[in-house]
Amino acid sequence: MTQESSREQGPGSSTAAPVPISPFAPTRVDASAACVAFALGFLFIRWVFFQWRGWGMALFSVMYCGAVILYLRHRGRRLTGEAGFWLAIV
Repeated sequence: MTQESSREQGPGSSTAAPVPISPFAPTRVDASAACVAFALGFLFIRWVFFQWRGWGMALFSVMYCGAVILYLRHRGRRLTGEAGFWLAIV
């Protein structure tokens, strides 16, 4: 047994093949969410840094949380009670 093969098959190692991970296949919902996130990022920069310092952040937060909720609903995910709590805090 060579030194290389002893490192590969040390104690506790398994010889099972790794499970392949399926690649991410974006849908139209994902593409739309990416465009909305881009637009919200643009509005964040304009509102928070250049105008409406207080109101801009509040409006951005409401719009961002709404966009995330809509995205999750379209993907078929539900908000848990804990997530709803933190959303109310925001």
